[in-house]
Amino acid sequence: MQNFDFFGVLSRDEAEALKAKSKLVRLQKGAVLFYEGEICNEILYLLQGKIRLCVSGEGTSEIPLYDFCGGEQCVVNIASAISQTPAVATAEAITDISGWLIPASVIQELIVRNKEYQKMIFSLFTLRYGALTTLIEDIKFKRLDSRILDLLRSFGTDEITIKNAEIAERLGTSRNVINRVL
Repeated sequence: MQNFDFFGVLSRDEAEALKAKSKLVRLQKGAVLFYEGEICNEILYLLQGKIRLCVSGEGTSEIPLYDFCGGEQCVVNIASAISQTPAVATAEAITDISGWLIPASVIQELIVRNKEYQKMIFSLFTLRYGALTTLIEDIKFKRLDSRILDLLRSFGTDEITIKNAEIAERLGTSRNVINRVL
């Protein structure tokens, strides 16, 4: 757990209580951590791997919100667990993952007792909501061909192996639309 920034702001007692009540988990690619509409009772602090958050669209389509990787936390998971309200998205492991599952009650207590931890949580919310705002602006105002180009550039290599269906999924549109643009 020492890998996470927040661990350094905890008192010795808080750190020990956190360790005692947490459990290390390993899940395979494709595992669903929580579904949209469920209330999360535990918060995952991801050590390794990658998780994608998606909201349900019309029919069977999904709209990807964001991915998060080892060393990061998920604001949808945290918000649902802390407020005991339904999650607004589904979280699925897109690689094998490992991380610490911490009961919501432990995090709720930390937020109340430790002001530095509270600041870190609100900072995380601010960053993620900023990213979601950018996503909404891109969808609303940016041409699809520019969004495709940005996605392809994000791979950081000249050679990319990706199917049109995957591009469509990541950009929240249909494969037919991607086919027409390309």
